[in-house]
Amino acid sequence: MKINGACIRLAVLSSGLLTALFLFFIPMLHALEISDVPLETVIVTPPPIVMFVLDNSDSMNMEFMTDEPQGTFHQACYIFPDAAYRPGPDHLFGAGHALSFKDRSAWKSQFAGYNRLYYSPVHRYSPWPSTPMHIFAAADLQRPTSDPLRRENGAVYISMAYPFLTVSTNAGAVTVANAHYYTYYDANNDGRMN
Repeated sequence: MKINGACIRLAVLSSGLLTALFLFFIPMLHALEISDVPLETVIVTPPPIVMFVLDNSDSMNMEFMTDEPQGTFHQACYIFPDAAYRPGPDHLFGAGHALSFKDRSAWKSQFAGYNRLYYSPVHRYSPWPSTPMHIFAAADLQRPTSDPLRRENGAVYISMAYPFLTVSTNAGAVTVANAHYYTYYDANNDGRMN
């Protein structure tokens, strides 16, 4: 059998290529590390930028935000008497948790500097921002509703003309309506509410 030169050259070239493959590529395959952990679990995501906090605690239903325990005023949850609400109070705690008649004369409960939820005459109030589903107009100053989403007939509102307190003076009885507020003036400049 006669082997020609072309076959010898092909055999030498083939053996050379196989040698190069073993010398160069096999060590590279040995250096390749395959992880036991999928790649997605290794990726660390950045922390969130926005956090929504929903507070549905009992204090969200109260009409006080003071520095007293539980944020109340003399342990009362609501400022206005139950009878001022029409058709009736819709308080979370029910009737009987408003300021007592005696505590209604305590002016700090109706002063925005102490009760941070009370009306402040120096603040400009705007209606709630409207959405495609709900259009909010300015509140009715005589009959504001307890919940701005419920404005239909039968919605609970407070009568601002309802008598809050009656004070006896030498000149006779003076009735203070629900629509009132107190301000504070430090006449002796001592920085205290005295």
